[in-house]
Amino acid sequence: MARGRRNYHPAMPFNVAMRVLVPTTVKIKGVPTKTFSAPEDSAQIFGSIRTFGGTEATVNDLYTVEDTATINIRLSDLYRGKQGNL
Repeated sequence: MARGRRNYHPAMPFNVAMRVLVPTTVKIKGVPTKTFSAPEDSAQIFGSIRTFGGTEATVNDLYTVEDTATINIRLSDLYRGKQGNL
């Protein structure tokens, strides 16, 4: 181990399975629309998620709750494409 470097120890366990869905934009009848590949074709990684409640707001005359969350993952899992193609 290099001097001054520390091993990464997450504060929470990485026990939540997640799929990385990469959007592609296509035009349908002249309107840009995001499409996603099938979840089975995307990489599965593990991480932790923590929510902080929500903020109530009215958007377009509709009552909405916007949630705030923090997701922690190990970036090397994304680059490696650990259990799927990335």
